[in-house]
Amino acid sequence: MTESAAFGTVCAVVVTYNIGNAFEAGFNSLKGQVDHVILVNTSTDDGETAKVNTRLRDAQPDFVTLIESPENNLALAQNLGIDAALEKGHDWVLLLDHDSRLAPGMIAAMETAYFQNMTRSKIGLLAPALEDPSDPNRFMLKARQKFWFKKEQFDARTPVIDNLLCVIASGSLVPRRVFTPETRMDEGFVIDAVDSDFCLNIVKRGWRIMAVRDAKMTHSIGERKTHHFFGLTVQTTNHSPIRRYYQFRNRLLVWRRYFFAHPGYVIYDLMHMVYELWRIQLFEQDRQTKTNHILAGLVDGFVGKTGAKRGTSLARPANSRLR
Repeated sequence: MTESAAFGTVCAVVVTYNIGNAFEAGFNSLKGQVDHVILVNTSTDDGETAKVNTRLRDAQPDFVTLIESPENNLALAQNLGIDAALEKGHDWVLLLDHDSRLAPGMIAAMETAYFQNMTRSKIGLLAPALEDPSDPNRFMLKARQKFWFKKEQFDARTPVIDNLLCVIASGSLVPRRVFTPETRMDEGFVIDAVDSDFCLNIVKRGWRIMAVRDAKMTHSIGERKTHHFFGLTVQTTNHSPIRRYYQFRNRLLVWRRYFFAHPGYVIYDLMHMVYELWRIQLFEQDRQTKTNHILAGLVDGFVGKTGAKRGTSLARPANSRLR
């Protein structure tokens, strides 16, 4: 019996991408906390990640299911994993990136917080307290008077933060009742803002998002570097040019969809976008290429284009998949 048994079964959906043997530490943190693991491989490497996934599946066939995604598309991979988890009859789906590591008792802490909440029937997502050594001041976003936003952080007197606008996908524990054709991950986004779109969508439909302080998970975003600028400490995430394209295109798509429902989020993200542009131009490498990709993303977002960036393909090479 796992920690999740008291409120139903939990199935972890982990999307893997070119991580190889480094994935095992995160995988081992799932043991004893979830009832099943679905690995969805999107890798484009020479098959190393597929070999690791296959070995993990073969060693524990009752615990691990392996799916090879036809595309390097995060949203598609998540939908494939979610569909498989629901078909297996699980009550909860835990979405994870391959580099996330659960602290002992993470699911148990979520379970406790869930049952202590008097209006738990409207909870649509439970989120962990993310621990990132490179970003100790991480915050979560709430609406404030609808047209503004509020940054929230845990402290000793705050065991849960309820009514959040959005959280990152990795570590999100979602009950099966939330998943409908209208709440599927948008595969046209490919990557970036997939989680923001999902969260804003379910909140718009009346579900609540609650984060739990004692549910700890280690997760890093990007390749963070710290810079100093006239007494200020500035961190950059140093994403690749193609990631910058999707980040800036997809945020415009999110704005178009949710401005009237969640104007506070859009205002926050607009301010964050300006700050992000400033950081990229002052501190990151390959600025011109990134700028070109950002401009292309903004144009495509303005006209509503989705899917792969023009001139690129999401198809995976044959040697990266199981054979």
